[in-house]
Amino acid sequence: MPEPFAISIPEREIEDLQDRLARTRWPDAITGAGWSQGTDLAFLEQLMRHWQHDYDWRTHEKALNAFSHYRAPVDGLSIHFIHERGKGPNPMPLLLGHGCFSNFYEFHKVIRSLSDPASSGGDPNDAFDVVAWSLPGFGFSDKPQEAGFGTARMAEVAHKLMTDALGYSRYGACGGSWSGQIATRLGYSHADAIIGLHLTQANPPARPEETPGSPPLSDAEHELIRITSEFRKEETGYLALLTTRPQSLAYALADSPTGLAGWVVEKLRAWSDCHGDLGSTFTLEEVLTSISITWFTNTVASGQRLYYEMLHGDWAPGPGEMITVPTGVLALPGGIPNETSPPETIRRRFNLQHYRMSPAGGHYPALEIPDILTEEIRTFFRPLRQE
Repeated sequence: MPEPFAISIPEREIEDLQDRLARTRWPDAITGAGWSQGTDLAFLEQLMRHWQHDYDWRTHEKALNAFSHYRAPVDGLSIHFIHERGKGPNPMPLLLGHGCFSNFYEFHKVIRSLSDPASSGGDPNDAFDVVAWSLPGFGFSDKPQEAGFGTARMAEVAHKLMTDALGYSRYGACGGSWSGQIATRLGYSHADAIIGLHLTQANPPARPEETPGSPPLSDAEHELIRITSEFRKEETGYLALLTTRPQSLAYALADSPTGLAGWVVEKLRAWSDCHGDLGSTFTLEEVLTSISITWFTNTVASGQRLYYEMLHGDWAPGPGEMITVPTGVLALPGGIPNETSPPETIRRRFNLQHYRMSPAGGHYPALEIPDILTEEIRTFFRPLRQE
């Protein structure tokens, strides 16, 4: 059974963080390099000064604890999640999942509006029972201690959390990044239990490729192939490392908060719709709260190991297998290329019922465009409530 949980980081851990920040040994950087070779030195120095001298973890810890946190045993792991009951006549159970370089904090701007629509001027009939979970190995969930814990197995954990631990027979699933893959697996393996999928990343398994009997590639699909190829040239060094030798990097990132921050903010900048100015999309407080959760839980190794599992295990439905549950997609113009997949690509693998290209937003839509994401989730699931 789920047990109430409160975030409470020991004071000694906060003091240790401050000590490590004060003893940062900075590398040199090429004059004028900016972000071209990785995280900009001047930006990171500013961010670390803020973390050391201005950021107050206890303030954010208190704000996070205003949500209803729980932990529940599932498949030998204690899984952390926020469970906010909907305020409306018939709330729909909804699983929210985060992705890489992130954690449950990603959803702190949308949980209230989804669970209590009237609080933000919405219709109570759109209320959800929101379950925002920490994937195994992330945040305050336990870390898997065995190999093979990829997104397929995480989908089974998610399903048991929703059905066995929380007692829901049917529910909706939302996600992008890793949780887009987990939601896709849920739609494939547990179609009877899934009311619908709302995705911000449907590729993979949806790819612009021709198979026997499929329609030819559209102009938009050819363009997606082109921009994906350009992306791979400059932006996938992390992928080669994390899918092959993630543990080697983990020693440095688990030991140095400055190293961890430098690693994470480069992806926040590259994958968000910030047009090169990270501060235009995220506040320093938001960046540091997310990184602080990873730091205090020491989950950088266990979280990034998922990339290795992706390359070495079963992580998505096989070629040609369709996901038949109703699917809605919010495409994101400022994220990574496969978040801009055109509807014809998505229809190759999904039962696409709703599609919208967002006017803004990148890889972290719940943080970047919370109002747009909230309204899209409400819109997609509204007709499914009648079935």
